Amino acid sequence: MFKFENFKKFCVEASIFFVGFMMLVGCPVIGDTMQHNYSQICEVYEVTENYTTFVDPSGNLWDDTNTDYEVGEMVKIYFHDSFTDFDRTDDIIKKIVKIKG
Repeated sequence: MFKFENFKKFCVEASIFFVGFMMLVGCPVIGDTMQHNYSQICEVYEVTENYTTFVDPSGNLWDDTNTDYEVGEMVKIYFHDSFTDFDRTDDIIKKIVKIKG
């Protein structure tokens, strides 16, 4: 015979299982995505008609098509490393924010 207490126990156990499963599946994906994003403070190196070049503290040059910058301005650039920690040449600029100062 069906008892409400058995159904209640089943719902609680199923909920605990579901939350645990989602944490096992979801947390590594979120952590992996966060691990591959980083930001750096860069200086505007050159501005032309078509693009702006930024230089990071390591001396790497980065180009962006936005030309609303002035040489010498400081910006914070948010990157994704394209899942290659060892190769910065394939990193992707996700966002650029001017630093007020």
